[in-house]
Amino acid sequence: GTVGPYDYDVVKPDMSYENPGDVVVQWLTSEGYDVVPPGGDPDDIAALLGAYLQGGMNLIAFRLTKGNDTGTIRPIRITYESDQPMIPIRPTAVAANDDMGVMVWVLGESRAVPVNYKALELNQALINWLSGGSNYNQVVMAAANEAGGQGFVAERAGPSSDYDNVVILDFEREDWEALRTSAEALTPAELLSESGRRFGGWDGYDELLEDFPRTGFDTQAFIDALGDTVVEPMIATQELLSSRPYVTRLYTTLSAPEMDLDPLFDFNPDLPSVSNLHTARRVIECHRSVYRWEAPSRFHLEDGRVVRVDAGAPWPFLVGDEDAPPANALVLALTTSGPGTVVQDNRNAIDQAL
Repeated sequence: GTVGPYDYDVVKPDMSYENPGDVVVQWLTSEGYDVVPPGGDPDDIAALLGAYLQGGMNLIAFRLTKGNDTGTIRPIRITYESDQPMIPIRPTAVAANDDMGVMVWVLGESRAVPVNYKALELNQALINWLSGGSNYNQVVMAAANEAGGQGFVAERAGPSSDYDNVVILDFEREDWEALRTSAEALTPAELLSESGRRFGGWDGYDELLEDFPRTGFDTQAFIDALGDTVVEPMIATQELLSSRPYVTRLYTTLSAPEMDLDPLFDFNPDLPSVSNLHTARRVIECHRSVYRWEAPSRFHLEDGRVVRVDAGAPWPFLVGDEDAPPANALVLALTTSGPGTVVQDNRNAIDQAL
């Protein structure tokens, strides 16, 4: 089939074959799909895909439609039935960069938790508050590596109502309805001008203009295409966020050797909400005989710890240094109820470093 800028095939091989992964790799290659990355081993790819096929799953293969390039890549929405949310991360290992960021949004009745990966609670003292937390990603990388490369940070968890009018605002919906109802009264030039003014910065709009024929301009066809490829996906995403009462955002980084286990998620109604807003209160210890720029500072963190920084000095901890404290305050194993089990507790080590 075809969707957006992609051609796709759903593959379900005959499981009577001894090695169904080999059959799939051969078929996809013969159909022009890039299955094996440069320098990759076809046998490795076949083994990875075969494991999913033998587990009763189908495969869906995408490629850019002829004439499209990487600049036309768009998100894909796939709906399927499953007992638990899962990310099929193992095939990604064949072409993954080191410490690749993986962000997961899970909608449900309560807070989502990783059930076969660890839950990571970061050491706030390792975050560089002097630079506004600019090393946050490095701290997450270090925390994930400390957990064997398989752990998630809960960055945000709370009611889905927090996301009302976030993906698409009410006035943008009104703009869309106004444009749809007035389109036939506009000239092609006016319609293009109005659509560009309202939606020109939205994902997919430039590609729509490139693909849409200018000769014999069809107003209704343009409005339909604008809705299908630019506006309606935003409305659908907003409605999806509102379809469940709770939203959880999880983040980690993974390198290829760590991608040997597909993350599974479930829900735990006993866990508290998580804010994505974090603050540290800085106190500059100046007084009559010490100017502000000469005075040391102390940073009061949300977890109650205090970090002292001399005047003009950098943040005292550098991720990766031998003397740096652990990146995790706690590493936990979470389930569908209760507070979880502490796997690693580094709080005393952090206190000693301070």
